[in-house]
Amino acid sequence: MKTTNNNTQSSCNSIQPPRRSKWSHVALSLALTASFLCSLTASAATCTLVPGPALTQIAVGSTQVWGLAGDNVYQYDHATKAFNLIPSPVNPLTQITVGEGQSVWGLDASGNIYQYIFPDGPFVQRDGKPALQLAQISAGAATSAGSAGVWGIGLAGGIHFWNGTEFETFDQGAIVDGKQTPVSISVGQGAPWILDNNGHAWLFNNDTGFFDGPIGAHGGGQQVLSHISVGSELYAWGINDRDDIFVYNDTTEVFDQVSPTQHLSSISVLNSDVPWGLGETSGHLYKYASGTFDQECPAVSSFTQVAAGATAATTWAITNTGQIYIF
Repeated sequence: MKTTNNNTQSSCNSIQPPRRSKWSHVALSLALTASFLCSLTASAATCTLVPGPALTQIAVGSTQVWGLAGDNVYQYDHATKAFNLIPSPVNPLTQITVGEGQSVWGLDASGNIYQYIFPDGPFVQRDGKPALQLAQISAGAATSAGSAGVWGIGLAGGIHFWNGTEFETFDQGAIVDGKQTPVSISVGQGAPWILDNNGHAWLFNNDTGFFDGPIGAHGGGQQVLSHISVGSELYAWGINDRDDIFVYNDTTEVFDQVSPTQHLSSISVLNSDVPWGLGETSGHLYKYASGTFDQECPAVSSFTQVAAGATAATTWAITNTGQIYIF
């Protein structure tokens, strides 16, 4: 969803296809998504408690839902509506990420990289040249930089992507001039976004093969964010260290603040381009609709993570006791 000003109410008439020719291939899909978002009402999503293990982390892709619980890894079976225990790597996973289709990846505490081999496993350790450990990994759609849609930030620095055989070091690893260090990455449907050590956002340009940025702020200067989540390549949402909420405006090519009276501690958006977030301190869950974030599942005030899914009806969240909810 795009905004063109700092007002709390969005204007559906302001939604337009991307102006830059390099994004013309997504203009139609963005217009359709925008039309869908404008039709959203403030009605509550269905909040369903799902039986399962006490999860500490959940990851949602276009078709797959996985979770971590202590040293154990679980995969959700849509047919049986149950979480099944999956054999873990020798070193337990501490991070898990799920992308498009059957793309499931994880890191252990040392930053070693693992890929789940479908249909029956196991997790296989992957590497790069030279040997590589990652501090963070993110899986998405396989449409950028000749990659398979899996990107990471190295423990020793730099940006790295999976080329289908091994991880390559991205040749713009210092982003532009060596003064910025990438610290986090989010891969959506089309292209990754990066936050650097200054909190500035950079968008990967599929035409040039480099990251564009840093991205500006509505009032001038560069937008500073502490967290970013990406749906389609031009739908990037973020929060700053004051928990203010921002969305990238692909017409003006800056970040606009959204619903200034509201604050979130985290935000998640995937294929549906509908962001969900956690309240700043409340543990409440919120979904974006009609220019504001509306509370969902109000009876629960202990959510600790939300993972937006491929459609607005497949978002998952967990509580501080590991209970699992689907929306």
